[in-house]
Amino acid sequence: MQPTHDSVLSTHRARGETGQLSSNWYKADNLRGAMSMQKANFLWRFLRRIFGMNPSLPDPPTIYNLFTTLDAYRPEVQRTFRWEISMTKNDFPGSSRCFVQKVTYHKSRSLDRHEFLRFEIGAPDGPHRAVVIVGRTVDVPSLAKSSSIALTSCGCCTSPESLTQPAIDEITAATMGTPIGDELVRDHNCDLVSSLTFLNRAPSADEPSTLLAVISEYREKYHLQHSQCYWYARTAFKALMKLFEGSEDPRDGHRDGGKIHGSTLSLREDVHAVCCLYKERREKLSRSRAQI
Repeated sequence: MQPTHDSVLSTHRARGETGQLSSNWYKADNLRGAMSMQKANFLWRFLRRIFGMNPSLPDPPTIYNLFTTLDAYRPEVQRTFRWEISMTKNDFPGSSRCFVQKVTYHKSRSLDRHEFLRFEIGAPDGPHRAVVIVGRTVDVPSLAKSSSIALTSCGCCTSPESLTQPAIDEITAATMGTPIGDELVRDHNCDLVSSLTFLNRAPSADEPSTLLAVISEYREKYHLQHSQCYWYARTAFKALMKLFEGSEDPRDGHRDGGKIHGSTLSLREDVHAVCCLYKERREKLSRSRAQI
């Protein structure tokens, strides 16, 4: 049984129609505030120096939109299409030597049941890893307003536009083991749905950046029933499995990822389509690099 427009929208309205439709705990403004994060970083670096904690820890590699400095108090935040550009630029080749070690799939226990992915990506050398949070959000007031107009004017929601708004597909990244990175890997009232590891060849950081951009372009709009955060996270997760022969380890008791109000989203055709588009995009990128 598919969820109705009213049941889906009422869930989002119950949150007060404020902010974006997501668990935006990973946004910089919600992570403790800039000043408190500065204090946390100062204390962290002070204790390391005084007590000899990781005294020889080198600085993270300079790969923008992936690793943050040890004293950073804000994460890197980018739309997916801009992240692909930064990860595939020829003047920053380090991203192709940073490999995905694990992908985890999470579902919020809050009312919106937001779903998102978390990547752990290793540095080219040294001990550092980056954490990257990926998710689709939408501006709730705009979505609620357009839906209300449609319901008021015609008695029922017949226009696809009434359920649709521009999607906000973003990545949030930081260096793990730093205060800002630790904040990104905290539980934050979320359940682990599943995890993905790669047995033969792990993707480099530039490869999922292309995949995520392709998915964002494939369905650019946020639709309450067809292309929301559940669809985005599950499509990306399944496409990674298919493209890189990933091994999935579902978490017992939390097999409800990719569902909205208990209804499973049909993804097979979408996953196949985005995988084909991804391969075309990567082949084009390889040809352009070969010409340089």
